[in-house]
Amino acid sequence: MHGISGIHDREAHGTSVDPRQAVGILEVRRIMPIDTKPDGKNTYLLEIWGQLKRAELKKCEERLAGEISRVGPVKLLFNLSDFQGWETRSDWNDLQFFIQHGDGIQQIAIVGNDRVEKPGPDVRRRGAAQSASGVLSGRGAVAEARTWLSS
Repeated sequence: MHGISGIHDREAHGTSVDPRQAVGILEVRRIMPIDTKPDGKNTYLLEIWGQLKRAELKKCEERLAGEISRVGPVKLLFNLSDFQGWETRSDWNDLQFFIQHGDGIQQIAIVGNDRVEKPGPDVRRRGAAQSASGVLSGRGAVAEARTWLSS
């Protein structure tokens, strides 16, 4: 699924792997269920899958803060297609990142699944997303989100 060159990649792409042939295939699993990477000029793709923990989100926020300081205002594309929810028993009401860096975020596009909801009014009200797209889903949603962010 999210492995670099493992059995999950082949299953996700519709090719089957005979377990007898799987010997020697390197499967690399991501350590954290969140990944941030550049995705165009001042645009960053944030892929979140599985259950997200507050400490993992904090690390992502620190990286984004550094990018905002380095390149200026950014656009964010959240891919939540495989997102399964938030860690329970964590303080998810901490909006300190958005209070400090919200002006450095120009647009937010969210690609999700049926369980992902639109950004709440608290996020929009605090100025974190001056322009939020809502949630896109289905085939082609990432490409549609990229097009919207580049407009």
